[in-house]
Amino acid sequence: MKFNLLIIKHIWLPILFIVLSIWNLVTPFEEEGPIVIKFAKKNKNTWQFSQRVYSSFLLAFSIIYLITYMILTISFRNIIEYERFEIIRWLIILAGILLPIPITYIILRIKFNSKGNSRKN
Repeated sequence: MKFNLLIIKHIWLPILFIVLSIWNLVTPFEEEGPIVIKFAKKNKNTWQFSQRVYSSFLLAFSIIYLITYMILTISFRNIIEYERFEIIRWLIILAGILLPIPITYIILRIKFNSKGNSRKN
C-alpha cells in the first residue's frame, strides 16, 4: 500500500505537465504567466510560436521523466529510500521547467527577426 501511494504522490506533477502541455499545444494560452520571454510578446505569431515550442519541450520532458521515474521505482522499490531523493527529484523538475526558456528564446531569434516578423529561409 505504501508503495502505491508513493508512486501516486510522485507522478501527479508530470501528469499535470503532460495535460497542460497538450492543452497549450491545441489552444495556446493567451495570458502571460510569471515567466515570459520579452521577445515572445512582439506579436501574436511570436507568442503562439513560443507557446508551441515551450509546450513541446515540456511535454517531452514530462513523458521522459514519467517513464524514467516509473521504471526506476518499479526496478528499485526495495532498495531506494525515496525521501533521500526528494530534493534531487524536485531539482530535476525545476530544471525541466526552466531549461526550455533559453532554448525557446534561441529558437525565436532564429525564426523571427528583431521586429517579430518571420524570417524567410
